[in-house]
Amino acid sequence: MLERAEDAPAGIDAVKATGTVSKHDYEPVVEPLIDAARKEGRRIKLLYEIGPDFRSFTPGAGWEDLKVLGAMRLFEGCALVTDVGWIRESTRMMSFLMPCPVRVYGNEERAEALHWLASLPEGPGISHRARPRLRAPQRRRAAPPVDPSARPGVARPTRSPATHAPARRHRPHIRRPAVR
Repeated sequence: MLERAEDAPAGIDAVKATGTVSKHDYEPVVEPLIDAARKEGRRIKLLYEIGPDFRSFTPGAGWEDLKVLGAMRLFEGCALVTDVGWIRESTRMMSFLMPCPVRVYGNEERAEALHWLASLPEGPGISHRARPRLRAPQRRRAAPPVDPSARPGVARPTRSPATHAPARRHRPHIRRPAVR
């Protein structure tokens, strides 16, 4: 079962998973949270708690999780609080695919998770992958010069871009006299 945790500070949305989480748990909890963020034009800082009384996810819940990934661009950050080993490790392995920073905390570290979410800067364009570029961006090449003797309105390159040799003109409609 999924439920909203009301004890989270303002600006942080908290969801708690207990027992068996099914597809029907996402509809009243997660979907309204995402819809509200879209309507308000705000980004989501999510605290996702999976407590010791959690049992499992149903396949339908896994499918709903994948659908939530489509809205991940709305997320400013996500903190997962759990002591369930397989969930901790799979989240760590997949966190690099997320467009927002993701951190994993133990059940005793909930206060630290809330503090980390509150410390995230707000606003679009903030990324956890802010690294310097390894190579300089390539400049665009200028358009090849146009042959003025070509038909009006049709631009033809004077040199072949691959070999830098003069471009051949092929005009099948012009007959050339036979050479003897």
